[in-house]
Amino acid sequence: MIGTAGVGKTAVALEWAHRNASAFPDGILFHDMRAYGPVGTAVEPHDVLAGFLHALGVEPERVPSGLQDRAAMYRSLLSGSRVLVVLDNVGTAEQVRTLLPGSPHCGVLVTSRHRLPGLAVREGAVRLTLEPLSPAESCELLHTVTDGTDLGAGRADQTALLELSRQCAYLPLALRIAAEHYSTGQYACLDDMVAELSDGAALLDLLACTNDATTSIRSVFSWSYQALEKDEARAFRVVGPHSQGGISVRAAADLLGVPEHVALRQLDVLFEAQLLGRTEPGRYSTTALLGAYAAELAGAPDGGPDTGRPSAA
Repeated sequence: MIGTAGVGKTAVALEWAHRNASAFPDGILFHDMRAYGPVGTAVEPHDVLAGFLHALGVEPERVPSGLQDRAAMYRSLLSGSRVLVVLDNVGTAEQVRTLLPGSPHCGVLVTSRHRLPGLAVREGAVRLTLEPLSPAESCELLHTVTDGTDLGAGRADQTALLELSRQCAYLPLALRIAAEHYSTGQYACLDDMVAELSDGAALLDLLACTNDATTSIRSVFSWSYQALEKDEARAFRVVGPHSQGGISVRAAADLLGVPEHVALRQLDVLFEAQLLGRTEPGRYSTTALLGAYAAELAGAPDGGPDTGRPSAA
């Protein structure tokens, strides 16, 4: 399952796993691979296998030291079993290959911000893209989170709700944060909140939870941005602010000052990373929220504190 930051992949994966638990009577193994998060928090398959082996009843002193030996024991233990393995927040195909059971009776559910084409090509994975909510679903979520607090039901209120949903790019995380702020009573009416958020910087400032840096739209976007190579990070900063209405490869190449084939490769990397959408062949777009984040990075000295990893030579 793939999707952009804040779209709710983990919540959907966990709900699906619980709803379908009866199809896996031998249990569910879950691990957050933490590929997208604060720098240095990603989990190695070697360590995940140790945890899975313990969960499967292997005593610590019997756990092999080598990665491949651990993987072999893990697959042997799952042979003939009906177990669901949920690998959340995955960064690369290599991060999960040794965690895939060999048994055809087991199921594997992987969530990632990246499209992970290698898993589809080599392991035959079926890709499911989790899209943002619809406008109607977004308004319903806002009502649910605030318990209807002062949101009203008039036409003006509905217009403001729809605009707030658009500003939040219909992302569940952003909508929940916005609803939480509104429920505190700091705004006289929803129109006041919507008017304040028309400025991109103000929108990014508001979509954060006090004293919880990990529950912030800036933070969750930054984890995708920091995973980019240097050239692709620059492409996001340059193209992102100009692509809300869609941008062609030629226009992007002009902005970047590179040949079209280079621009196409960089845009495709951003598409694979869920930082750009592809509206049609050769045309890319981003949401207002990601566009505001890209513009903020573009305006920061040297592209901000994290400008992407050095490109491979």
